[in-house]
Amino acid sequence: MTPFQPQIPVLPEMTSETHKKRRFPTDGTPLQQIEHRVNPINLDFNGHVNNRTYLSIAMQSADEAFMDAHAIRCLAIHWLKETFLGDTLTCRLNLLPNETDETAYHYLHTIARNDAETAAQVYSEWIPRKEQIDVSVHAPRK
Repeated sequence: MTPFQPQIPVLPEMTSETHKKRRFPTDGTPLQQIEHRVNPINLDFNGHVNNRTYLSIAMQSADEAFMDAHAIRCLAIHWLKETFLGDTLTCRLNLLPNETDETAYHYLHTIARNDAETAAQVYSEWIPRKEQIDVSVHAPRK
């Protein structure tokens, strides 16, 4: 068990063949924009940028103080177009409208290629953290 497993549970219904793709909302309030130039460490064995890199880019656009005070309730990534070494990716962070849960924050990170085509989207829901979790200490194995 890793220290992150209790914070991001795997839902079996989300990993089965019967799971339907979730459509992300497109409206929202723009908050921030960052750029990232693709380097060799961002690539998989096929020479494409992978979802882990898209997630890292998305989290770089988020506010550190906010992330320290909140925990992820839901995280989803849509890969849409390939990107390659040397490409400049632009990540736009939008706060989405929240109509269901007053305590949750919903964000959409849209990552676009040089040609303005959307390469990936990262959707996340955050809730206030009840207590600070020390991730530097590994959870005991059972």
